[in-house]
Amino acid sequence: MRLLSRRCWLLALLLPPLLATGCGDARRGRQEGAVTLRENEPGVVTTSDPRMEQAMDEAKRTLPSFVAAFESPRPNQLGFSIKSRFVDGDEAEFMWIGLEETDGTSFRGVLMNEPVNLSNVRSGHPVLIPREEVSDWMYVEDGKLVGGYTIRVLQEILEGEDLEEFRRQLPFTLD
Repeated sequence: MRLLSRRCWLLALLLPPLLATGCGDARRGRQEGAVTLRENEPGVVTTSDPRMEQAMDEAKRTLPSFVAAFESPRPNQLGFSIKSRFVDGDEAEFMWIGLEETDGTSFRGVLMNEPVNLSNVRSGHPVLIPREEVSDWMYVEDGKLVGGYTIRVLQEILEGEDLEEFRRQLPFTLD
């Protein structure tokens, strides 16, 4: 078990406006291909994209390496987070959780994104996620993203000015 450090909370404050993905109608935005863009809020992936499915499969496959890093972090590693699917009726969204602890079968943390179409959860709420429901994971090491497979796909989906704005706002680099 490990508590969320101040460095993790700093990253948690920076990430939510950038990294939410979901499904549903993503109200209040303009559609740009598979992404609905919303002013001052996260972009939402609104269609099933095979690249997202592959990214989530890769995240699940590599989850043991994330857990090992979280349980024995080096000083240059911060922002340990997982992503999971949340459901409210017919609506579902994938959102990030700032990780506080794990017991090997589940992860406990704080929801970092404000939902778009869900009313049963809110940013800042504590959540418990079973290991099998993790759809992505990430942390930052020496300023570079480790994991974050769905973030990398979002970068592939975005184009033009939206891509440039996305890159400018990231508090880390993508290789």
